[in-house]
Amino acid sequence: MLHPPASSIPFPLPTPTPDLMNAYKAPLADIRFALYDVLDCERVFSRLGFEDTNRELMDAVLDECARFAETVIAPLNAVGDSHGATYDK
Repeated sequence: MLHPPASSIPFPLPTPTPDLMNAYKAPLADIRFALYDVLDCERVFSRLGFEDTNRELMDAVLDECARFAETVIAPLNAVGDSHGATYDK
């Protein structure tokens, strides 16, 4: 089961709004700079035997990871922000 039944959630879930959905943008330019310019990951991958791993493939993976983080993971922060943290003994 991916989601618990609504009756088992002890607090109301926030309704996603456009401002919540756009609150986080993955720093793709910084990540690409670190991978390509600082780490030279293309050379490293080819030395490790991953010759098929090129910049185009890595950019596609980064773009999908950013989309997932921005549209799936980031909206979950609103639940933590509205509910807060509690300590249960």
